[in-house]
Amino acid sequence: TPATQAAGSGKLSGDTFAGEVTSARVGPLLASNGHVNIPNLHVHGTVGTMTAHVAGQMSDLLALIDMKPLNYPTRFHINPADTKGTATVDVAVKVPMLHDVGINQIGILVTGQVNGLDLALGKSTRIQKGVVQFMVDNSRLHANGDVFYSGEKLNLDWTEVFADTNDITSHVVVKAVLDAEGRKQLGLDTGEILTGPLNVVATLSGHRGVIRHVDAALDMTPSVVSLDIIGISKAAGVAGDANVSADFAPTGKIKNADFKVDSAWLTTAGNAKFDANGNLASLNVPRVNAGPANDFSLAMTRGPNNSLDATLRGHSINGAGLAGRGAKGSTKDQKFDGPFKISAHLDKLALRAGVAIAPFTLDVSGIEDRLQTLSLSGSLSRNGTLSGSMTSDAADRKMLLSANDAGTFFKGLFGFTSIKGGKLAVAVTFPRPTGPEPDPASDTPDFQGEATLKDFRVLHQSFLVRIFTAGSLLGFINLMSSSGIEVDTLSLPFTSKKGVLSIRDARASGPAIGVSADGYIDRPNNVLSLRGSIAPLYGVNSILGMIPLLGNVLTSKEGEGVVGMTYTAKGNADEPDVSVNPLSILTPGILRRIFEGRIPTPAEQQGTPAQPAPQKATAATH
Repeated sequence: TPATQAAGSGKLSGDTFAGEVTSARVGPLLASNGHVNIPNLHVHGTVGTMTAHVAGQMSDLLALIDMKPLNYPTRFHINPADTKGTATVDVAVKVPMLHDVGINQIGILVTGQVNGLDLALGKSTRIQKGVVQFMVDNSRLHANGDVFYSGEKLNLDWTEVFADTNDITSHVVVKAVLDAEGRKQLGLDTGEILTGPLNVVATLSGHRGVIRHVDAALDMTPSVVSLDIIGISKAAGVAGDANVSADFAPTGKIKNADFKVDSAWLTTAGNAKFDANGNLASLNVPRVNAGPANDFSLAMTRGPNNSLDATLRGHSINGAGLAGRGAKGSTKDQKFDGPFKISAHLDKLALRAGVAIAPFTLDVSGIEDRLQTLSLSGSLSRNGTLSGSMTSDAADRKMLLSANDAGTFFKGLFGFTSIKGGKLAVAVTFPRPTGPEPDPASDTPDFQGEATLKDFRVLHQSFLVRIFTAGSLLGFINLMSSSGIEVDTLSLPFTSKKGVLSIRDARASGPAIGVSADGYIDRPNNVLSLRGSIAPLYGVNSILGMIPLLGNVLTSKEGEGVVGMTYTAKGNADEPDVSVNPLSILTPGILRRIFEGRIPTPAEQQGTPAQPAPQKATAATH
């Protein structure tokens, strides 16, 4: 492109030519402060120097240097027309005074700054709002500055080597502080596992702007790490470093990655491989060491239809968080994307309060959130055992779970210390779905079953203490504080639909007490609503209930006895509101239902009014 509308002056003095260009246009670009100096005119091929200050739009500057033989933007897959920003540059060019000059004979030095840089790098990467200083000479381009990518501010230091002697021509150092939203925008969503700021320094290398390899150093010191399910956690301010090294295909999709964490709270290293579409194909973690309870290895592969096959082996895993409830208000079902198979064979599964299942063996398989097979075995204590299995037929799937030391099992799994001893048996039925997707309008439960617990004692149970206190049953409070209340049998029938556990005709009985319960527990919203009756001295109280016909009138329901008080519990499941109606002790069982009242539905519990039933049309309405 020739310079036009040039204004200036020139001076030929002996063997030298000197020129001053006060203003000119190079296409739409404005040039000023130009200088031309050609010394030694008598020397064949003497080198002339030309300098100028150029200002204009970045798109016009890129279009200029995209002409042959430079083609710089094209080399880096940059479209000048799809670029924004204003550029101010200082140009210095050295040209031999010859008729035919090769591009390699011309010396170039360009320095400048771009404000508001907005351009696409390749097909999927776009940087915006950039303020970048750059330098270009015959051998390389070097640019440094702040840009925004996917809404996140990054500092870039980019060196591009023009020579083709080395296949790796691009070297980029990226520095950023990413919060949760920033990681999500960049496709690095860590959810609730890692929250807070994350300091990143990544070194990228590739060919002509196409990245082939990344080495990233992650400083997690300001971050909070919380992987509750296996007890890995780190508070903000605790030092933590990780390194990730990844290779990319020419298409830009990740091929494989190696990672390493070496900190006081976690030591691990592994490798991940990805398919042609950039989806995780396999993960191999030979070692995970975190605290005294995590010492295991993990191998995982993905196959057709998003199938997952995971194997855990090793000394121990911290399972204290296995029974933890999800985030409050969360209604999203946790499920796999397709078929899955998980095998965990460990010397020990460490639970809460020092309880462990050792050894521990679990093999499960299923599709999405539906179990198909299950085999569970382990030892809870010297004589305690735990076992589970699942069978399947054309109609449904049945799961059985048993433990001969329920108190230890509940203590380890839930941190529940109010039960001592007991034999637990749980039978659950999962109806087989009628179609590929569940029918939201169907009344069919997700699962239903019954839990039975025999020969145990109840000690220091806060929920019962509150009921006994409200009913002035101080003797039972003293009993629970000493030797405990003996219970012969607890029967708990239940059904579950969308995370709401409905309880009907639950009852517990022993020599000192009988209890019944009906209602529901809304697990996603952590609320409950229960009602029932308490029958003190149940062993004696229930004798009249054995009399035919009269016993049915006096007791009304099995497990309540003749003399009893009604109770209700509702609200937050961690600390429900409890009330007892002492007047109900004066009524026989068949009338005691009046004092219990109706159990509100989960929707009503959350303040959603029940919809009235539609009225039938009559002849008068027509």
